[in-house]
Amino acid sequence: MLYAKQVLAGCVVVYVLGGILVGSARAEDKRDFVGNTQCKLCHSKSATGQQWKKWNEMKHAKAFETLASEKALEVAKKLGLAAPPQKSSECLQCHVTSYDVEKKAIHAKLKMEHGVQCESCHGPASLHLADGRLVMFKKAELDLSKNMTRPDAKKCAECHNDKNPTWDPEKYTLKDGKKAGFDFEQAYKIIAHPNPAKAKKE
Repeated sequence: MLYAKQVLAGCVVVYVLGGILVGSARAEDKRDFVGNTQCKLCHSKSATGQQWKKWNEMKHAKAFETLASEKALEVAKKLGLAAPPQKSSECLQCHVTSYDVEKKAIHAKLKMEHGVQCESCHGPASLHLADGRLVMFKKAELDLSKNMTRPDAKKCAECHNDKNPTWDPEKYTLKDGKKAGFDFEQAYKIIAHPNPAKAKKE
């Protein structure tokens, strides 16, 4: 019973603080990073598609981890990188979320070991999270997609391009039979994590 009260109290504190942060964020109309553990709070339910679980089982979540592989070490050596892949800005800018090449760091709320997180594709989620809290606690009617970015081919191409040292120009076969190093339509299907509950309403 005591534990339940502590949890409830914690939720109230989070909600109140969240309200303060929401006001500040909306005043500046600026989105900030929150980290995938915050995404997990709402996006782990079976009824809504278990998006966080699907992400966690895919290559994007393991992107930082792959930089310790033999293949990554070979590529780094071939390129003559000054630092190991997991410490090299040339690699980290695409293998973790929000890597700042100038500061050589990532946002304080993110962890490198979590690789390419939700916010790499969907954008900083602070306002989306704030909207979710309003819906959850006040039962407000809000469009939860309005503060969330939908990834497109241009966004993916920031990293999936021929500047990538592991680029394979024949990885994908297009509808016309031609080969390509990246095809958004096919790649998107591989990482798809739709919300079945939302699909029923559409």
